[in-house]
Amino acid sequence: MENCQHEFKLDEEIGILCQICGFVKTEIKYVSAPFMEHTGWTAESKPQNEEDSELKPDEDEDLSVFGNHTSGEDESVSEENDNVWDLIPELSPKLHMHQKKAFEFLWQNIAGSLVRHLWKKTSKKIGKRPLVLAPKTTLYTWYKEFIKWEIPVPVHLIHGTRSSRVFKPTPAVLRGSGPRPSQDVVHILDCLEKMQKWHAQPSVLVMGYTSFLTLMREDAKYSHRKYMAKVLRESPGLLILDEGHNPRSTKSRLRKVLMKVETDQRILLSGTLFQNNFCEYFNTLSLARPMFIKEVLKTLDPKFKRKKKGAQKARHLLESRARKFFLDNIASKINSDEAEEKMQGLNMLRNMTNGFIDVYEGTASDTLPGLQIYTILMNPTDIQHQILVKLHKIMEKCPGYPLEVELLITLASIHPSLINSSLCVKKFYSMEELMELESQEREGELELFERGRVMDKFEELGGASRVLLASITACAEGISLTAASRVILLDSEWNPSKTKQAIARAFRPGQQKMVYVYQLLATGTVEEDKYRRTAWKEWVSRMIFSEEFVEDPSRWQAEKD
Repeated sequence: MENCQHEFKLDEEIGILCQICGFVKTEIKYVSAPFMEHTGWTAESKPQNEEDSELKPDEDEDLSVFGNHTSGEDESVSEENDNVWDLIPELSPKLHMHQKKAFEFLWQNIAGSLVRHLWKKTSKKIGKRPLVLAPKTTLYTWYKEFIKWEIPVPVHLIHGTRSSRVFKPTPAVLRGSGPRPSQDVVHILDCLEKMQKWHAQPSVLVMGYTSFLTLMREDAKYSHRKYMAKVLRESPGLLILDEGHNPRSTKSRLRKVLMKVETDQRILLSGTLFQNNFCEYFNTLSLARPMFIKEVLKTLDPKFKRKKKGAQKARHLLESRARKFFLDNIASKINSDEAEEKMQGLNMLRNMTNGFIDVYEGTASDTLPGLQIYTILMNPTDIQHQILVKLHKIMEKCPGYPLEVELLITLASIHPSLINSSLCVKKFYSMEELMELESQEREGELELFERGRVMDKFEELGGASRVLLASITACAEGISLTAASRVILLDSEWNPSKTKQAIARAFRPGQQKMVYVYQLLATGTVEEDKYRRTAWKEWVSRMIFSEEFVEDPSRWQAEKD
């Protein structure tokens, strides 16, 4: 209708359409959640105006101490924008194509397809208080990224007590005469202050998993700790889990408290989603998407659809039942020796997960100089040989599979002095034997943000640093070390994703040189068995996310002269 004087309104099923002629201006999947206006603040180190920190009236009586921001302006629909990129035109040219696709995927799943919930009164908090949880080794990276992209909303960073003084001075309430409070007291007040600001206006809260787990203790006897646990459990509108595959064990305390966070809007970031087995994979998927538990039951459990009471069971009982059906009906097929049954299980899994998993295929690697990976079997030194021979003799005498001895073999294969770091070594070695190895010990303990400065120095163009020693665990989480062109892996892991992620610290966008990777294994030890097992796990991971059949690892692991 060319002559129609359009009067647009939001239809929660269709999108923004004209009430007169029915013209659809914006489809529902592209309708944006309200973007909050805020200027004059980009990172935690830049202070806000005092009036910005004043508490607003709270609509939740139980959390009135923290305040809650509501505004009628937030409820309006942005009618001028046809899609998400119209909202942030300055950002689009700065992103790579795969980043744009990922952002659109997030937008359609978190904002577009769920927009009907955003406009309900009961869902006002959705999206307004994002909570970002990350490993402590990546907090420095998150901090730099918020500054780099000049995020126009407040960002509050909560971290361990040892690092708090790096970012923030003692709160104003503590300045002046009188006894100096302990570092723990200062840290608690800092956490309370930042949570209060988080509630005063829409903003972002960033913290490490360890801090989150500590603050989520529901059995705390102090009221301020109970309040903080309640806030973290009930208030996040969007939960972002960086390296979200880490809390994947069924018994993990961290995973249990994460499942209690009362928001279904979640983003889980991971470079290696499948880790060791399908039980952990199910746990990761249900952590990222709590409704996946019921989706599994609806698909695989015929009784679930017929029993209305089934949906009313406790969440942990539903999860346990869904996990069993997932393992019995999908994992068992994928683990089968029959190729046809394998593919059937993989297709079932893909059909259930394709809608909420976005896989970056690594096309940007085509522009990188290249990657060469070598697995090298090395003869141990004389000292290592003595230790390894003794440990293997002990292993032969032990019933079952002694994990303590296996750990000592791994440590000794890296460096003889490392066996001193394990408490169980005293069961097998005398104090005199251990003292002989102390002279070779090296210490690499650094505070969190001191590590960041070391990495910056290593990355400095034309700098003097040529070698960086780091644990494989630290390098398995979102840091960039593109100054490195040689990656030497001394440790042998049962989990291939750790090795893969460590390699990705150097082999990533921004790398200008060919990257050579050397995996060192001690010949004639359990490390060879470890390598064969990890090859199978890597094959399963590739099959889950690949559209094409990947040949079984037993066929391409030929012995080389």
